[in-house]
Amino acid sequence: MKKILITGGCGFVGSNLIPLFLDKGYKVRVLDNFSNIDSQYIDKLDVEVIEGDIRDKAIVKESIIGVEGVIHLAASGSVVESVKYPVDNFDNNVIGTFTLLDECRKQKINNIIFASTGGALIGNAEPPVNEKSLPLPISPYGSSKLCCEAYCSSFSHSYDMNIT
Repeated sequence: MKKILITGGCGFVGSNLIPLFLDKGYKVRVLDNFSNIDSQYIDKLDVEVIEGDIRDKAIVKESIIGVEGVIHLAASGSVVESVKYPVDNFDNNVIGTFTLLDECRKQKINNIIFASTGGALIGNAEPPVNEKSLPLPISPYGSSKLCCEAYCSSFSHSYDMNIT
């Protein structure tokens, strides 16, 4: 049976993805630090939950043991909070994503889906906006996600990882 890890799996997107993967026969493990939400939306689901932070190498290493892929949703997602606390936003989003990518590289977990945001691209970009537009984020949150996209791209090419 295939096993996946969903970081930030207790949030809105993760808690709605989990039943879809369970219905497809996957075993699901969730890594969440419960900073913005509790586990109420997944408590009745047959999932393994690890409480921890994606910046913690030991927790990330433990979380990815035995998984075939990772869906990376964990992030500090508030634009307002990113403006108020840009260092915290960078630390959580960029350092957390880098830590996850590096541990996946070390353990040969090559299938990763990263959830970004339109704010990484749109910001002040000239419409119409598409993937070829010059990214011009206007918040620290958008900038952090753009930085994460760049790391995903570089890990994909440098280490032959399948990162979407």
